[in-house]
Amino acid sequence: PQRIEVRIAGFAADSEDGKNVTRILRALDKRRGIRARALGEILELDDGQDLIDDLATQIPTAAARGRGWLARANADILIWGEIPLPGTTIRLRFLSRNEESEDGPGMFGLAISLNLPVDFAPEFDDLLYAIVLAATVPTSEGKAMTLRECLPKALETAFPVYRQLPSDLTTREKASVDACIANVILRTGALPGGGDPQNEAIVAYRSALESVTREDEPLEWGLMLRNLGVLLQAQADRGGDVEALEAAADAFRNALPVIPRER
Repeated sequence: PQRIEVRIAGFAADSEDGKNVTRILRALDKRRGIRARALGEILELDDGQDLIDDLATQIPTAAARGRGWLARANADILIWGEIPLPGTTIRLRFLSRNEESEDGPGMFGLAISLNLPVDFAPEFDDLLYAIVLAATVPTSEGKAMTLRECLPKALETAFPVYRQLPSDLTTREKASVDACIANVILRTGALPGGGDPQNEAIVAYRSALESVTREDEPLEWGLMLRNLGVLLQAQADRGGDVEALEAAADAFRNALPVIPRER
């Protein structure tokens, strides 16, 4: 196995001592199978732009820049994001050096984010570690072996945290954890011997979609719907479930205005 190299970009609204980068480094320090380092670069979006049209352009542009940094650092995954006003939440995005398959389950894409309280509590460390592993597309067989060894155990440790999330999380923070844990479940299930986790993931996606609206987070909302549709379609394919197939069609149809093919 080879270690997965994690790099953490700076945050534009961070304090001068970069305490939020330090907090993420502390969460990932000495974790099995990975090595985390600060990157010393800031990758940011203009939150003042139109949520659908401009973000659909901004995010891929930022991703291309971030992948260039990863290539130069010979690293595998970049944690980046922003601290939107009023500065109480940190939004973490995950960018793998290798692009994800557009047909696979549990796609993080460029829009799915993890929203946590600034200076988040230690119980979230296990959750963040599992999400970083799941969001990584391995660049070698040695790193794929690391994921096979580490991801199932990471999910096993993170799932009790997910089941007992603090009550003071905002609705948006809770929804982002739902979406991310659904992706972790699916990526783990896709490993050899990973089991059949679809039902748990469907419940998590539906829980997320109860709290995220198209008006507030259009790209993320659309990607969640797309991921739910992929799951429901797979469920229908396995069991001939017409109701699941119709629900999958509804999910894809609703997602299309926000994430059409050209986007």
